[in-house]
Amino acid sequence: MIPARGRRRHRAVAVITGGSSGIGLAMATRLVGRGTTVVLVGRNLQRLETAAASIKDHARAPITTATADVADAEAIDRICQEAATEHGSLDLMFNNAGVPVTGSFQELTLDHWNQSIETNLKGVIHGIAAAYPLMLRQGSGHIVNISSLAGLIHPPLLAPYAAAKAAVVSLTFALRAEAAVNGVRATVACPGFVDTPFLDHTNPGLQETTFSANSRAEIRRYRTPTADADTIARRILHAVDHNRAVVTGSPSARAAWYLSRYAPQAAGLLRELRARAYHTSPSTTPPHETGNGRKD
Repeated sequence: MIPARGRRRHRAVAVITGGSSGIGLAMATRLVGRGTTVVLVGRNLQRLETAAASIKDHARAPITTATADVADAEAIDRICQEAATEHGSLDLMFNNAGVPVTGSFQELTLDHWNQSIETNLKGVIHGIAAAYPLMLRQGSGHIVNISSLAGLIHPPLLAPYAAAKAAVVSLTFALRAEAAVNGVRATVACPGFVDTPFLDHTNPGLQETTFSANSRAEIRRYRTPTADADTIARRILHAVDHNRAVVTGSPSARAAWYLSRYAPQAAGLLRELRARAYHTSPSTTPPHETGNGRKD
């Protein structure tokens, strides 16, 4: 179960990166509704304050904001230290911030790979490095790393994103085994496509690809249903309450994972068909830059 619900005399305390929208905000809404103190973290102060204001009327616990880029390890460490000092503990760390990086290998540049690794992988590592020592000293806590179904099923056209998210799955399982010895828990969440603004702004600040210029149309080609953020948040928090190692977020996502695990040849054929459809789709001539599509 989530620490500090009835076992501590103070409220549970959660830090959520990428908290200004989507899954991060949905989790914050549910947590403050159940009496957990929440620190929302993101890069844009105005968006964070708007997000916090949108749920304060329904909150049963304090909600505050802190600006930082998850690529900045010192900033994330400082936020976690301040949260623990001010509120008495750090019980929940949600490493949720991410950036969608998409396109075929021939379209990708090293900038695509570097940005995905810096945010989607190193951002999670920075969150763990900040929260884990605090939880070790407490002898309790739960770290939740938001990966993706892409990290489990290895889809084409999402290679930088999928590679980073697969690494998040792996490091979470390793962390879970080590942390259990010390009373700390870890869970990895691997939702499929979630209907948030995240889907509309792939490859932020990077050279466009056919996928990123037509992201929702390309996503429809996968024929995978999109889930809403609140449903995913509810499933993630249920997994935390029951100390689950992994949560996929929806039955269709779980089915795709099982297909990849137990019928790898069939899953491989489906990946090839998807790649062929992409390369035979009408080309576009996209601009070179996009807006900010990061979850922050």
